[in-house]
Amino acid sequence: MWQEQDDSETGTILTRLYGTNNVIPYYDHLKQEVGKLDLLVVCEPTWANVGLKIRNKIIHEIEGKDFSAADTAEAYALDRQELLLNLVLPAIYDNVDVGSERNVCSSITYQSTMDSAILGVNQVLDYPGNVLAMKNSPDLYMICKISAATAMKRLAMREKKDEAKFEKLDFLGLLQEKYESEWLKDMLEQNGSMVAYVNTDEPKTVEDSIFQSVHILDTYKLNKI
Repeated sequence: MWQEQDDSETGTILTRLYGTNNVIPYYDHLKQEVGKLDLLVVCEPTWANVGLKIRNKIIHEIEGKDFSAADTAEAYALDRQELLLNLVLPAIYDNVDVGSERNVCSSITYQSTMDSAILGVNQVLDYPGNVLAMKNSPDLYMICKISAATAMKRLAMREKKDEAKFEKLDFLGLLQEKYESEWLKDMLEQNGSMVAYVNTDEPKTVEDSIFQSVHILDTYKLNKI
């Protein structure tokens, strides 16, 4: 259902990069458009192709369409694979620092929480896009620590409403447990990544979170050197 070809991102600066086929831009194409890059920041889901279908369909409750955990995991893995192959990995090979808002860690937590009896962590990791992501894990994960109650409060105050089906107190509570779990930290570290936590819960402010994040990144870079 989510593969139906009825989504497009038009009329924005992204159109020049995505082209008529609405695909994630290739790194060489992006480099021609903007010149030499020092830093590339990406997000998941993307705003092209499969990523748009996730944003427009899968993350929302749509009457008459029930997207399962497997549907969701498959879509995210495909979007992730295209993002890695087209953009992220070529950028890394060109010595560009890459930051990503969400990645395979999000699939490990979200999709395994949607229906753990049907789709567990191991099944999530079996999708080719997730296999590729785990083989190319980030050097550093920064995981936000926030209570489900605070997350819901901030969502209610947010002007832009996504109406995502994941934005429910019980679901966010389960996510909080997984993101802060020792087994997730161990899994990521055993795969070669450093894991750090940013306390974004009340009474922390946006400025506090930025300060913590910059400090973690600076410390990581110093230790790496």
